[in-house]
Amino acid sequence: MPRSADNLPRPGQRNTLGRLCGLSPSEADRGERMLWLCGDGYRAALFHLGALARLNELGLVAQIGTVAAVSGGSIAAALLATRVRWPFQGTYGDWEERVGEPLRALASAAPARSGAPESPGALAVSKEA
Repeated sequence: MPRSADNLPRPGQRNTLGRLCGLSPSEADRGERMLWLCGDGYRAALFHLGALARLNELGLVAQIGTVAAVSGGSIAAALLATRVRWPFQGTYGDWEERVGEPLRALASAAPARSGAPESPGALAVSKEA
């Protein structure tokens, strides 16, 4: 909702978080760690793979309670949901085998977007077809 004089807090009103039904920031903070993955097709999915691999190395992926995603982020989120055995502590040992390799294989088999340069994987797929 755009900010206007109608939706700004009035004197004496508590400041609330947008669409969280009027919860104050302290009421909305339940201590849960969330991960938001944005979109842009396979390019975003591969970006998220690198970021998630680093978060896993640091032991932070294990602390995530909720994942929200759109478009390419949904591809990475689907692999997290289906290929990682939750819950786990520390780092996920089979990360590369269970998440990294499947996502790279999926992205390399994807057709290139029109007007965008083809990826090396897309060229290999089109030569075999």
